[in-house]
Amino acid sequence: MAAEFEIPEVLDAWLRQSVLAMGVDPFVFSLTSHKYQTSTIRGYVGAIAHLAFWMTQERIALTQFDERLLSRFIVEHVPQCQCSPQATRTISSLGAAGRRFILVSRRNGFLPAPADRFRPSMLAELGAFDEHLDGTRGLSIATRTPRLRIVADFLAWRFGDGVLSPAGLVPSDVHRFLIERLSKSSAGKAAVVTGALRSYLRFCALLGQPVDHLLAAVPAVAQWPLDRLPQVLDDALIDDVERTFDLSTSGGMRDHAMFRLMLDLGLRVSEVVAIQLEDIDWRGCTLRVTASKGRRVAVLPLGRGVADAIIKYLCDARPKTTHRALFVRKTAPIDIPVTLNAVRAAMRLAYARCGHTELSGRT
Repeated sequence: MAAEFEIPEVLDAWLRQSVLAMGVDPFVFSLTSHKYQTSTIRGYVGAIAHLAFWMTQERIALTQFDERLLSRFIVEHVPQCQCSPQATRTISSLGAAGRRFILVSRRNGFLPAPADRFRPSMLAELGAFDEHLDGTRGLSIATRTPRLRIVADFLAWRFGDGVLSPAGLVPSDVHRFLIERLSKSSAGKAAVVTGALRSYLRFCALLGQPVDHLLAAVPAVAQWPLDRLPQVLDDALIDDVERTFDLSTSGGMRDHAMFRLMLDLGLRVSEVVAIQLEDIDWRGCTLRVTASKGRRVAVLPLGRGVADAIIKYLCDARPKTTHRALFVRKTAPIDIPVTLNAVRAAMRLAYARCGHTELSGRT
């Protein structure tokens, strides 16, 4: 490995004699199979060598390596590091390499799965609530996740590690929690929090819990319908934005196809990210879209413009990958879909290339 990626001998020795040694080869294989550049692989391996040396010196076992330990290494060790000058000290490289090593090691069974997000005493309650939101309400994971997080926060605040007893809640519990959490929050966030609590209490009521008095205690948040008018692009600006996509590059072709999907079909960013190859019916010229706010499925017609943009991306720009997502990363790792933030950033950059900077609320 040292010869292949030309890392310094001292770093190679740190790896082979370290607690992380057994995870190195799968880590390198993962990087190469996901089309990382050789220079990036070399840098990541050097970063893991630095981590490995520190963990070995501190007598920290491989099974103890997780995101918290990585953060401790970066925050506590790196600023006062006395290791070899050849050791990687770049924070971004250390963080990216460490997170990737953890991911690969968990997949290969070298590291245990991450700890549950919720306290053990809450797992059954939150699991049942999640099943209700999923199976009965038909809510997407993007909608369920923040509700679960808010309810977990409320239950931990009220019961700690003790026994959960919704029947023991009183209206003042709801009021005090909301005052603490929302004293400096916007109306939008307040509506999300109160909505999550109301949803949980309704779930409790379905199970026969006496919580009607608590439902009445959750305040309604005033949100004026014209408080935030939606912003739209006029036809001239749309033409200007579309011309900024460089269709001679893979990134430009991908971003243009995403732009046309949002423009022509009115898709949300989350709906663009979720499109799978099998969602496109080329014979019928339609696209199957699962609404991001629930699981309602719509079949939308593919117009000539958006269809041509997708075809150009598929034929000339989409990397070779086994992933079924329509839009995947254009740089390593290429086997995962683009993220919500990547799509938003691409649209903002296109808008900014026209000489504009105020895109808030448009994507």
